[in-house]
Parts: sequence; structure tokens; C-alpha cells
Amino acid sequence: MKNKDYLPIIAEKEMKGAKIESFSYIGGGSFGRVYRGVDKNTGKAYAFKIFLSDDIAEKEANAVRKLGETHAVKFPEIYFIHKKTQDIPVDCVCMEFAEGKNAFTNIRMLLASKAEKRRFANEVVTALLKIHSVTNDKFGYIDNPHFDTWLDFYRPFAADIYEKARNAKKEGKFDSYIFETMTAAYKKFDVIFSGDAAEASLIHGDLNVMNVMVDKKCRVTAFIDPLNSMYADREYELFQLRSLTGDLFNLYDTYKSRYKVSEKCDEKCAFYALWNEAMVYLKTGRYTRFIMRAVVKRMKNELKKINAE
Repeated sequence: MKNKDYLPIIAEKEMKGAKIESFSYIGGGSFGRVYRGVDKNTGKAYAFKIFLSDDIAEKEANAVRKLGETHAVKFPEIYFIHKKTQDIPVDCVCMEFAEGKNAFTNIRMLLASKAEKRRFANEVVTALLKIHSVTNDKFGYIDNPHFDTWLDFYRPFAADIYEKARNAKKEGKFDSYIFETMTAAYKKFDVIFSGDAAEASLIHGDLNVMNVMVDKKCRVTAFIDPLNSMYADREYELFQLRSLTGDLFNLYDTYKSRYKVSEKCDEKCAFYALWNEAMVYLKTGRYTRFIMRAVVKRMKNELKKINAE
């Protein structure tokens, strides 16, 4: 059976009295696939997310709940978490169906006027700033933050990804042009991260435009699909603001104009972006070529600036 074929079985098991049918694929990414299911009895729509990697479902559901507590923007309500069993080998989260379209696939957003794009950017950043205002005295994933500083967490995290990339490169499973840029950047780690984050801020972890829902008037209605949410350097959030659409909506610079960032923000975000794409590549064996080429190019540009200093 395909993963999708288990959805009616999961719904029947977890949702007593409901009659969910007409499961239709509505989107997905590196780690999951999302389907819309409708209750024949009530007409209510639900979102069912099937996870392609282990141990993500519960973490994402907990992150959605935690981020929802900030009231910064709408996050979907979580209805249940199904953990894989021998009979139903699928991790699945059922949640409130977020109406509208994501900002990446909404043609209206791409054709929006400069004023509408500016309004959109400000709505996203306003919500982000409220999320980031939630702090903790420790850094780390939201279910167990226990690091005294950001670099106590991120330095070994980055080292682990680099070593895995090195090994994958030796086995012919990791592209040379990516690894060469990673190596050049890794040699400058202490320069790029010469200052540590002042406070541990709550972050969404994957806030690119595909995870921002908008209505027909291009107004933000919800954030969805957090990934690796944590208490972190808030700038660890910012590299995603350029993912997929670059500076089309000016999200990155809008954030920087409204909140004082660190001196090395651009260099750090280039590093964060490259390491994030490498992590996805290592976990899934694939990557989105135009995204990877963009982050490699940005890292190279930041390294030129560093070397010129």
C-alpha cells in the first residue's frame, strides 16, 4: 500500500463518528505530504500530513501548538497525532485545514503591486517579531532547550553536517561544487560567528513563503509547517525569508529594517542557508537545484566580502 492509502484507515481509527473521504493531495516538501480530507457527514475539511522521516510528527505538532500560544498569527489546531504501528506504518498528524493558498503558489501574490507586497512583508515580519519576542534562558529544540549559548548548540550541529557531507562526497553522493563552498565557509566559521546570540528566541524554523497562507486579498491568514522549531539565534530564522522567491517580497530586508540585527547577520544567514540545504540533501538524497545554487552563490559572495576585509 502507498502511504496515502492508509489515510482512510487512520481517520476511521482516530476520528470516531467521522466519515472522511475524498483525500486529495494539496502539497508537500522534503519531509512530508499533505492531503485534504472532507467529512461527508459535516462537510468539514481537515489537513492530514504524512511524514516521510521518523520522529518528526510529534515534534511538529508540539511546535504548532507552542507557536500558536504566541497569538502572533493563526496556526492550525492539532486534532490528533498517529504514530506508526506494525499494521499502519505511517506517521500522520491531522490538523485544522488552513483556508487560502500559500504565498508561493498564489499567482495573485506574484502579480501584486509594490504596495501590496510591502504590506505582505510587514504582516509577515510583525508576526515574526512577536514570535521572536518569546525567549528562554536556554537554547535548543523547544522540547528540551538546555544549551547555555547558541554556539554550544550550533557549532557541533554544523560540524556534524559538515562531516556527513564530507563522507557523502567521498562516496560520490554529494555534489562537489556544494562541498567545496561548504569547506571554504567552514574554514571561516570563527570569523562568521565571532559574536554569539544575545538571547534564545522562539523561531518557526522553516518560514519560507510556501508556509505563509494568504487570502484572495493577499493578506496573511496563517503560518503552517514549522520544522526544527527551537529557542535559537533569531537570525537562524531569517535565511528562509529569501528561500524560493529571493527578494521578490523584500522579507529579509524588511525584517532588518525593523529590528537591529548583528554585524555578521548576512554572513551568518548565508552559512545557515547552505548548511540547511546540505542537511536536507543528506537526509533525503535530493535537493531543489535552483534553491541550492542560490544559497551557494550567496555564500560565495559573502566569503568574498570576508576575504576582502
